[in-house]
Amino acid sequence: MNALEDHSAANLAALAPVLDEAVNQLSAEDRAAILLRFFEQHDFRTVGATLGSSEEAARKRVDRALEKLHGLLQ
Repeated sequence: MNALEDHSAANLAALAPVLDEAVNQLSAEDRAAILLRFFEQHDFRTVGATLGSSEEAARKRVDRALEKLHGLLQ
């Protein structure tokens, strides 16, 4: 259980390539939504505007992309 909560630099460095590979397997729009939302920390309004959609559409895209990413990481 403690291994799941290990946010040390070494543990995160070990996970980075796995996460990168999984993110790269997403479609271009899903990947962009994930990167904008979580890596660049934009709100859904900005994600939607950047992707040419509404705030609600961006929220749904991010949710679906997270589900796909979860499936790839399992």
